[in-house]
Amino acid sequence: HNVFASNVANIASTVGAILAGNAGTNLTAATANLVAGTAIGTSANPLHTAVGTLNARAREGGVFISQIGTITIGAITATEQVELVDTTGDIRLGTVTSEYYVNLTATVGSILNVTPGVTNITADCNSRSTLTAAGVIGTWASPITVNIVPGELAVWAGGAIDGVSVNIQGKVLPSNSLIVLNSPPGVVLFNNRIQGGGIPGFTAQDVQRADPSLTFRPYGLYVMGPFDLVWCDQLEPDCDIIRIREVVD
Repeated sequence: HNVFASNVANIASTVGAILAGNAGTNLTAATANLVAGTAIGTSANPLHTAVGTLNARAREGGVFISQIGTITIGAITATEQVELVDTTGDIRLGTVTSEYYVNLTATVGSILNVTPGVTNITADCNSRSTLTAAGVIGTWASPITVNIVPGELAVWAGGAIDGVSVNIQGKVLPSNSLIVLNSPPGVVLFNNRIQGGGIPGFTAQDVQRADPSLTFRPYGLYVMGPFDLVWCDQLEPDCDIIRIREVVD
């Protein structure tokens, strides 16, 4: 029912599933390597873990994890959906690959990319994947990279770092866009373009030179970096459409 390992826990079920035997924490380890012939956990009863690093493979099923504490994902692979909820910490991404969809939730933390140069999330069954974080999803310096073809990607972020709430790069086809589920405090970026979110107001005194340098426009908003920057002076009466007045290179 419960496995405790001070270092590495290797658990394999060659032809069957790895399931939660009770409602408590099922697996505690610095690193856990799980391989199942079918599924790891279920949607109704996920495997409850308290691990530092997780590697998991479900050969004929999904992966369903409820985690306590910050987790680093090395590699998760599943032929069905991947659902991981971290209730007390950050989700630090390596790679997550699903032939269905990927749902990651950091209830009080952030979803971060700690493995540069890889595709963090891959899904390919024309379904909606969802990333939810009380903090941020990716950062200015380390975006989350995705390959969701075909399919949709929805995001919900409650925090912001350096003015950025969500930063995602890669492919989400056929829409080539994100579905933003809330109004986050910072900008939502997809492939270096603003998809939504809030941009704080500023004055000339707030602007500092950076690399690249910044240009102050008295009535506008700005973003640092290689983004399309639009300037507007008001909302249309229905408060749904921003009237773009000028594009700044």
